[in-house]
Amino acid sequence: MKIYDPAQKGFGFQGDVIFAALPDSTKISKDLAIRQSQKGYIELSEGEGAGHFHGIYPQPVHFRPDDIPAGAITTDNLAIGTAKLYSDDSLLNSLGWIEDKSLVIGFLAVENGPVVIQHTLRNGSKTGEHDDLVLLPGLYYVGNQREMDANEIRRVQD
Repeated sequence: MKIYDPAQKGFGFQGDVIFAALPDSTKISKDLAIRQSQKGYIELSEGEGAGHFHGIYPQPVHFRPDDIPAGAITTDNLAIGTAKLYSDDSLLNSLGWIEDKSLVIGFLAVENGPVVIQHTLRNGSKTGEHDDLVLLPGLYYVGNQREMDANEIRRVQD
C-alpha cells in the first residue's frame, strides 16, 4: 500500500490514473456528484479488458502508530474516510493546466479520514497489477494519463 501525501508535492498514481491534490482554498460545486455506485464503491476508471477497474471501497485503513499521516482521523490506528466524485466544469476551466479534457475523470472530495484506491475485478477481488493507493482527506483532480510514441499521443491503456 502506498500513501499519496500531497505535502510531499507531485502526483499520486495507480496504473493509468493520476491524482493531483488541489489547494485547500479550492471551491467545488457539491451538487454535481457523479459515479456514486449503489454497490458500495465508486468506480473511477474502467480498464480496457478483463472487467477490471480502479475504485474506492469504504474500508478502514490500518496505520502503524509511527506512520499515521497528518490529516488521518484515527481510532486505535484505524481510519476510514468517505469520498464523492464530482464533475465541475467551472473548476476544470479555472485550473488552466489541463490540456486534454477527454482525460478528466472528475474531482474527488475525501473527508473524515483516508480512503483506499484499489485495482479490482467486478467481483471485488484484487488484480495484483497495482498497489493500493491511500488518499488523505482533501480535494483531488482525478484523470487518465496519456503517453507518446513516435507516431501518436494516446490515453494510457491499463
